[in-house]
Amino acid sequence: MAPLADTRLYVPKLSEIPRDLYWLVIGDSGTGKTHLLGTLCELLPTVVVTADAKGLDTLQFMGLDPYVERITNLGAQAWDVLERLRAGAGTKWRAVALDDIGALQLRAHDKVITSAVGRNEEQLTRVQLQQHIKQQMLRGERRLRLDQWGEMGIAVDTFLDEVLTMPFTIKVATVLEEAREHPRTGQQHLVPNLLGGLRNDLLAQFSLVANSFIQREDGADHWCLTTRPHPRIATKDRYARPRTWVDPTAAKLLQHIKKGGDDKESKLEEKIGLGVIVEPARQQ
Repeated sequence: MAPLADTRLYVPKLSEIPRDLYWLVIGDSGTGKTHLLGTLCELLPTVVVTADAKGLDTLQFMGLDPYVERITNLGAQAWDVLERLRAGAGTKWRAVALDDIGALQLRAHDKVITSAVGRNEEQLTRVQLQQHIKQQMLRGERRLRLDQWGEMGIAVDTFLDEVLTMPFTIKVATVLEEAREHPRTGQQHLVPNLLGGLRNDLLAQFSLVANSFIQREDGADHWCLTTRPHPRIATKDRYARPRTWVDPTAAKLLQHIKKGGDDKESKLEEKIGLGVIVEPARQQ
């Protein structure tokens, strides 16, 4: 990754940052998504929300210790988190980072699938219910019903909507990517690794959708981020002319937005960006 000093390429004043910046970063594991969140923590007071604490190792490696809200279940505990976020939005914290929406969705899945169903299960103790559910899952007998899918989707959508409507200057989220075959063309598309309708609805809620990846050029591996449009890669840039970054940081993204896309790509960035367009189906 780029040295931390590079993140100070451009340190904006709060008055220079447009309000309500919505960023979504989609990429494979290990492609720098959480590192990008870390560069945002260096610039602005940022609260990190995560349902998978293992991802915080990256921030610790960067020498950062931001305020973190951990989601252990998408029930009452999650709504307590929302209340704390609402109380600090725009004052205590200027930015919020949702690290891995997919992990948040899994918390909702766990809550729904481990809930008692029917009178017989409701009469079990908590320990008995857990053992009963575990045995059913091992035998492949427990599946989400249609109404449970709906309950899970509503829980995640509501939580996400609540966070995105809070008065943070920057709202950024990450999600793992997944290669899926298009039902009509048979081509492989890179999409958010999510369950249900959220996979399609998520993109519309963000103004900048970037894909993170590692590209090997001239014998070296480069950490990259692109918003260049492509029919098979989920990207979008409503702020400026799309481009590709090598060693991306939150500072570089803010500079890009402020300059309206007039921050020119380096020769290496242009070469990699054009390669993404020519070779969309990178090997996973």
